[in-house]
Amino acid sequence: MESSVPAAPRRKLDASIGDIDRIVEETRRQNSPLGIFPAMYRSVTASIDRAVHAGFFDDSQEIEQLAVVFADRYIDAYRSWRDDGPVPESWRVAFDAATDGRSRMITQHLLAGMNAHINLDLGVAAADVADRGLDGIRSDFLRVNRILFEKLDSLQDSLGSVSGRMAWIDRLGGPV
Repeated sequence: MESSVPAAPRRKLDASIGDIDRIVEETRRQNSPLGIFPAMYRSVTASIDRAVHAGFFDDSQEIEQLAVVFADRYIDAYRSWRDDGPVPESWRVAFDAATDGRSRMITQHLLAGMNAHINLDLGVAAADVADRGLDGIRSDFLRVNRILFEKLDSLQDSLGSVSGRMAWIDRLGGPV
């Protein structure tokens, strides 16, 4: 007689957001620049979560799963690095740069995190999740880009509120 074990429930995006919140809080307590990337990333991920629940995507479940796998790659890399475990080299560079004692601009921390996350994690997550193949999630993927574009002004405002240099660059750039 065959026994069937129920599949584990899929992790929801709000669980990943909770993990990101804990990383932000941990790094805030340590006054560490390691919190710069996840603070920005949390805002974007929460917007995607709201869009999932609002039915913004053709396949909200698949996009939510993509966002979960994508977020969890960062969360896992951070935890492994923090615990002296193995970490993808792109994340090791970003994490080490945030903790080597050298003063860096906020944008440098953001770009190092975005480089590791977008150039490594996004491709891996998309390949892992795309049940219908990458062409099958193309329209929803482009909808995520719309969310990112809509977040840009609020993210720039947030950066400007903590960095006079960023506020100046934003004013200099104007509406561009």
